[in-house]
Amino acid sequence: MSRPPLTLFAWLVARDANKTIGSGMASIELLRRTLERRGWLDDREHGVLNAVARFTPGTNVLAYLAALGWSYWRAAGAVIAVIGGSLPGSAVVTALTATAASLDRWRPVRAALALATLVAGGLVIVNAWSLVRPHIRGPRLTWTLTSIALAGLLFAIGLGVGCLLHRFIPTIDLGMATLIGVVTLGGCFLWLSRISTLEALYGHDDIELPDSMWSTTPQAELRSVRRKR
Repeated sequence: MSRPPLTLFAWLVARDANKTIGSGMASIELLRRTLERRGWLDDREHGVLNAVARFTPGTNVLAYLAALGWSYWRAAGAVIAVIGGSLPGSAVVTALTATAASLDRWRPVRAALALATLVAGGLVIVNAWSLVRPHIRGPRLTWTLTSIALAGLLFAIGLGVGCLLHRFIPTIDLGMATLIGVVTLGGCFLWLSRISTLEALYGHDDIELPDSMWSTTPQAELRSVRRKR
């Protein structure tokens, strides 16, 4: 299979690897589509490179880029791919961090960040509640209330730890303490929603639930067979 010109390869890597936000796998997939469309990469080669990236310690996307560049242009391709996939994004993050550090001195900005943190925490709570609510009935009510109380306790502990960090390490803003508490609370509610869902799916066979509750679960067919017997 042919290989791309080195300069064009550097441009494609820099463009696709820095065009996504969040996950490196999105960058890998975007670059795969670009190279596959031009006839420079197939599914087999992509699978091998992805496996190597997963097996290699460190950031998957950088390992993938290094392996991809090596497969085309050896050491030169690996170096160019890693630099093109990391340097532009690092420059943007550095600029944004410097800007945020300078704006954080203003009270309105701090208030906006605190409000955004509270809104994010509220969204986590609302989404978790929407997952838990269908399973809160009968004997599960006591279990759910206990779990919510435990989640609140863990939230208080997380917030207290954040406040202590702010007191002993003044560089940590009080908003970071709130963020630590919100993240702790979000993790607790996600844990609560996942456990309650698994408990509803696979536990308490002696509790009868309406058919609509089990219509989309793995036990739907098994329960229908039991009832017919």
